Amino acid sequence: DVDFDTDGKASLIVGGGLVEETLESVGLKSDVDILVPSGHITAIRGKIILSVSKDDLQLTMDKALENPEVRKAKALPADKRAAVKVRLYY
Repeated sequence: DVDFDTDGKASLIVGGGLVEETLESVGLKSDVDILVPSGHITAIRGKIILSVSKDDLQLTMDKALENPEVRKAKALPADKRAAVKVRLYY
């Protein structure tokens, strides 16, 4: 999926899928979307090619998910939780 920021820049939502989105919608899983800015997308042709390695992306995602704001949002009860967008490489 693609996310458009208020300034019109596009970011790619990493991960997800039908099962994950369903679990999020019923409150069984935190709704946290990881966003990679378009500047880190090299190409989209059959598959998405990023300008960063898979290991670097994983490390950056892990660090971003430790952010106090993200941890606080994930800890809220499902009925109080809103979707959290974690932007990487900003």
